[in-house]
Amino acid sequence: MHLVRAIDSCPSIYSSDIIGGRIRSVDSLIESICRCEPSGIDFVLPTRALLGQSFQFAKINFFKAILYILNAISQPSEQVQQLVLDLRGILGDATYFKLFEELLIGSLSNLANPMPLKQASANLLIPIWEHRLMVPIEDFTGLLLSAWRARCRVQETFGTLVGIYEVFSLLRAECEPRFLDFFTREFVTADELEAFREFLFGLSYEDLKKLRLFMEDNKITSVGPEEVRQILGHAISTHYDPEKSPQMVYISYRRRRIRADYRVLTGSPGPQKTAEGYLLQYHLLQSPKGAAASMRVGG
Repeated sequence: MHLVRAIDSCPSIYSSDIIGGRIRSVDSLIESICRCEPSGIDFVLPTRALLGQSFQFAKINFFKAILYILNAISQPSEQVQQLVLDLRGILGDATYFKLFEELLIGSLSNLANPMPLKQASANLLIPIWEHRLMVPIEDFTGLLLSAWRARCRVQETFGTLVGIYEVFSLLRAECEPRFLDFFTREFVTADELEAFREFLFGLSYEDLKKLRLFMEDNKITSVGPEEVRQILGHAISTHYDPEKSPQMVYISYRRRRIRADYRVLTGSPGPQKTAEGYLLQYHLLQSPKGAAASMRVGG
């Protein structure tokens, strides 16, 4: 409650003021964020946004704690079982809300992004920071939300690394078709396809390349999860957990974005954005003013 009061006590991001001779307005904020050095973006975020980010993590931890308590009940009633299901949905959406905010901030900090894309991303971030306590995530990103919810139910089989099984698994998990349509459209780029494969398998472009080379060198046509673990030398998560899976989707995004940012800085081959980043760019640059509506399910 203290965080909520602190957020409410902060000035509206849409308000204007003059501080020390400097004009403070939503326009000046957007300009500062768009032109900020990527590593220092936190220093130009408004206090309302920073407190809101803390609130989001506090909210996630609160619901996790409640679920720990409920899951410890040896013989839960039907009401308790339903409450667990409801709380899992709330926890997942809170995690995806945080992921969407990270996606927009990543769009601002990506050095490869043009200024119109950064400005459009900032225009989507402002309402989140201003109305975080009252606006549901569906109002911002129904399209991506459906993809994230579906992705956390997909258990990778890897196989030939084409991703046919994983794509059909997304469809069975009720992923919004427009998400898949974007990556199967006529003029999809090679980087967009590679980013989509990263999304499907939960692995980086570099890891997938290593797997393909291993398969070619050893003349094998498919690999399973255990073989992938051995080849890559690190753990992979293919087990669906209704409580942990949204967090794993979030962690997967963070890993993919860090790799993409590194490729931009070093000029290394591979996608320069995540799959979600390419989809966001398409919708924001196609219709900046109607971007929020176009990213809703059925929008």
